[in-house]
Amino acid sequence: MASWLRWWGEASPNLLLVMLIFIGLHAPIEALVISAVLLGLGYDLMNQTPLGFGVIGFSLVGLAMIQLRQLVFREHPFSHATLGLVCGVILAAILLILQWMRGFLFVTPPEAQVSMGVLLKSAVLTVPACVMVVWFLRKYRRTLGLRQSGYGM
Repeated sequence: MASWLRWWGEASPNLLLVMLIFIGLHAPIEALVISAVLLGLGYDLMNQTPLGFGVIGFSLVGLAMIQLRQLVFREHPFSHATLGLVCGVILAAILLILQWMRGFLFVTPPEAQVSMGVLLKSAVLTVPACVMVVWFLRKYRRTLGLRQSGYGM
């Protein structure tokens, strides 16, 4: 991530996760699944993680979003903040499990590993970014081609 986005040591808000949350709240299920895979691939390329870690993580967060979006009021900022934190913690847990499993299969240098603290700080920093970006993008839903009335199910 760009150095100007790093606010709390090595952590920075996960803007790709914020985009997935917005898409998960306002797009049909098919678009959510495709977006989760593409955003996960972008995460892998941007953070130089092994190819597939972000794809698996974002896909599982997308599957969680399919269930979570039925439970939240999608127009309220507190819902956006809660989804940002929950999805950030889910993604951090998935990435830590994948990194731990990779340690058994391959020799991983210590500088290539991400600590749990950095991932959890990133989840916390994603919350205000999620509230601001989703609030802004909600005003342009119609321009982005998303329906006003529902999920398109």
